[in-house]
Amino acid sequence: MKNVLNVNDDYDFSLLGISCHAKDYRLCWEINKALNVDLEKQHYIFSEKQSDKAFSNAAYFDEENHIDYVLISNKNEGGVLIPEHSQLDYFIKIQGPQHEFIAEDSRSALLNIDFVLAVVELNPSELKSKMNLIF
Repeated sequence: MKNVLNVNDDYDFSLLGISCHAKDYRLCWEINKALNVDLEKQHYIFSEKQSDKAFSNAAYFDEENHIDYVLISNKNEGGVLIPEHSQLDYFIKIQGPQHEFIAEDSRSALLNIDFVLAVVELNPSELKSKMNLIF
């Protein structure tokens, strides 16, 4: 008899893609002001297929609303985290209760940042490389 373990990853979060040419620390500073959060630099994350490629990220947990924010760089000198959206420079992953509403408000606030060129909402479950967003 063979036992099989099926693991279902949780893609219950909102994902915003950001196009801008600013460095991650500059964008992080502006996002902190725009969203009234306190993103802090974290350890690098690695893509699933290319474990030698590290991508910078910053995170913040809003204890009052139980919302987790993670800003992830999509590009580094060695490649792209989400290849099907290589034109995007960063992603913001928003996870928690009512993340859809918070993502919608966040999108509007992010568009008010001077050097942000575009903000798009993405469906994480439709991405081919969605496993790179689970960490």
